[in-house]
Amino acid sequence: GVRPGGFWYRVLASFIDDILTSGAVLFLISVIGYFSVPLVTSFAAGLIYWASLLYAPVLLGIWSTTVGKRALNMYVLKLDGSPVGFWRALGREVAKGLMAIPFGLTFWFVAFREDKRGLHDLIAGTVVVQR
Repeated sequence: GVRPGGFWYRVLASFIDDILTSGAVLFLISVIGYFSVPLVTSFAAGLIYWASLLYAPVLLGIWSTTVGKRALNMYVLKLDGSPVGFWRALGREVAKGLMAIPFGLTFWFVAFREDKRGLHDLIAGTVVVQR
């Protein structure tokens, strides 16, 4: 059976993914920590931004899931059930970021729509399913 990935499951999956990306970047920063503090700080901010932006599209393009979603047995698919692919996943991530700005709009969609599709899912033509 497949059902839509619920709101709190998606929140937990995002939390897991955020910890992984931030942890990886912080580890990298500690390895190159011999730079001056202002340079490391700005470099870290840039790395965290790019890592968080590319993390999901790369993994969704390869496996249709991220580490956090996989831990909860969730997958991101196109509406026809096929793999989402890198470019659609990248567009989905950009839409998620933009739609989060006005009062977390995209997340309200996930919380209150019966099919649990966020505004970013509607824009990208994707659905998060839990198996």
